[in-house]
Amino acid sequence: KIMPKSYYFGEKTFNNKLSYCEDYEAMVRIMEKAEKIFYFHKPLYVYRQREGSIVNANNEKILSNRWISIKFTKDRYEYIKSMGVAIQNLGYMIACFKFCYCYQILGIRNDLWRGRYRFVMKKLRKNFIPLLLNSRFSCRKKLILILVLLGVGGKIYNFKLNLKDNVTI
Repeated sequence: KIMPKSYYFGEKTFNNKLSYCEDYEAMVRIMEKAEKIFYFHKPLYVYRQREGSIVNANNEKILSNRWISIKFTKDRYEYIKSMGVAIQNLGYMIACFKFCYCYQILGIRNDLWRGRYRFVMKKLRKNFIPLLLNSRFSCRKKLILILVLLGVGGKIYNFKLNLKDNVTI
């Protein structure tokens, strides 16, 4: 994200109450000021994830973060669509996919998360064909998507981890 300094709104650019997706939430307001937007389908920076970070939390916090991501992605999709821009809900579906995958991996089974999982799985099942047909969605992710829709994505992930732990080189 490269933009002129004048696009920022001072201290109100980012929601300080958020510890996850704060930049994502601000981008819609920043994009409104843009006269032109260019997209390069090429990574221009390295996103480094460290163990123990908010993004890599290995507990209920990761489900909470994924839920926040779904909300922001849906809100952003609906807002941009209301501006008359032709846009697909691909980002929203990817956020749904990541939530379901994490739910299956973590195995947290309380009423709150189970209800949210069922709600999101309905959305995902209803809209999975565009994900399978999208060229930017890798073959590996398409396979994982199918496994998640079958309800075994987390089991495959845990099998892979157990296999790594038991193999010595």
